[in-house]
Amino acid sequence: MLARSSGDESSGYLAPPDNPAGKVMTFEEAAALRGDLFPKPVYLVGIFHVTAAGQTRMVLRQDGLRNVRLVVDLAAGLKVPPEGTTVRRNADLPFIVENVQLGPDGQITVYAIDKGSWFLDKAER
Repeated sequence: MLARSSGDESSGYLAPPDNPAGKVMTFEEAAALRGDLFPKPVYLVGIFHVTAAGQTRMVLRQDGLRNVRLVVDLAAGLKVPPEGTTVRRNADLPFIVENVQLGPDGQITVYAIDKGSWFLDKAER
């Protein structure tokens, strides 16, 4: 059974019942990882702000970490929150980190997925 999450985006959000055992990290801890050669799964928790949104992907940032961004992939055809939305994640409803890259300009990009918990398009339900 799916359960509703809490947070600003909760009106159209459903969560998976369980996640496999893994390491829960803050955004700052995840930003210290590199590539995809780290023990998995890594679950990302925290409060983020949507700074860009597309059809299947959103870019989020966290206060105080200007050179770190989070890119989250969502399932095709599902609705992502609009820019400016605050997204909260805890250990019960985390993002799953897939890869972390350091760009030539010093920008750190954390790539994650939102697996099994999606912003649902209510018009299609």
